[in-house]
This record gives sequence, C-alpha cells and structure tokens, in this order.
Amino acid sequence: MDLIKAQWLRRAEEVGRELPCRIPLSEVSNAYGQEPDEADSMEGLG
Repeated sequence: MDLIKAQWLRRAEEVGRELPCRIPLSEVSNAYGQEPDEADSMEGLG
C-alpha cells in the first residue's frame, strides 16, 4: 500500500510540474481512499 501511494504521489508531483498549480494532497488522498488528516500532516511537512 505504501509503495503504491508513493508511486501515486511521485506521479502527482510529475504532473504538478506540468500544471499551473499543484493538486492539493488532500484531494489526492481522497481520490485513493486515504484519510484527509493524513494528507494534511504530509502537506504540513512539505
């Protein structure tokens, strides 16, 4: 699960470089069934 999540996050970062704005981690986590609180903690670290 962590490996898959890491792959999706890495892909999101790659796409983010091509887009005008990055996708909030909370939306990414919601899309893949993660808890919003977890995304918020990761966003704070980033």
